[in-house]
Amino acid sequence: MFENSGKKLRTFAGILFSFSILCSFFSFIISVNKKHCLSLALIPVSLFVSYIICFSIYVFGYLREYFGIVDRNMRKIASADTNKFPNLEKSGYEEDISEANNN
Repeated sequence: MFENSGKKLRTFAGILFSFSILCSFFSFIISVNKKHCLSLALIPVSLFVSYIICFSIYVFGYLREYFGIVDRNMRKIASADTNKFPNLEKSGYEEDISEANNN
């Protein structure tokens, strides 16, 4: 259920935005037929709010996936160095990281 949650969030954001565009299109058609001017004015506002919400969900999913990759890479380095995170302050830490990646 929690595997690859970043991609699931990004997919959900895309589906939600597509659904909001579809609903806005139908509300536009209904508003034109009934000649409601206020409804026609609110359609772009609702699309903009929907875009902001879906974009936020998408970015959160992207960050979740990106930080998952960073976490997995740090755990590989830590497990190669007997469960200690590398000391990045000492000189030659590039060699420690390259040795960890080779193992």
